[in-house]
Amino acid sequence: SSTLSNRDSQNAIIESVVAQADGSATLKLQSGIDAVISEKDEPGQGVEVALVSRNIVIKGENSNNPQLGGYFQVFHTPGVSQTIEGVEFINMGQQQGKNRFAIQLLYTGDVPGTSISRNSIHHPNHRC
Repeated sequence: SSTLSNRDSQNAIIESVVAQADGSATLKLQSGIDAVISEKDEPGQGVEVALVSRNIVIKGENSNNPQLGGYFQVFHTPGVSQTIEGVEFINMGQQQGKNRFAIQLLYTGDVPGTSISRNSIHHPNHRC
């Protein structure tokens, strides 16, 4: 995003990936994107450019209401560790309802071993 709004995300298609000697990679996009906010511009608000596609996709139903999407909730699992990794969440979250985030663990407690990582959330309907 080039702003602080969750509605201003940008999407681009990767044309090629070139591995560099230092272990990093250079991405070539089919078309350019607008300049993004950097840590230097806005400390604590810098954005990342990242690959968001995953093999597992959870997509909220399209609706006429732009504030209404799906939500993924793990509910009442105290003492049970949860692992949510490598999932793509699209059109998730609901602004008008309480506890309707894209991903939420509700009434689970602080459980060692729980991991929510390497997921992507885009086109959200609620701040992530």
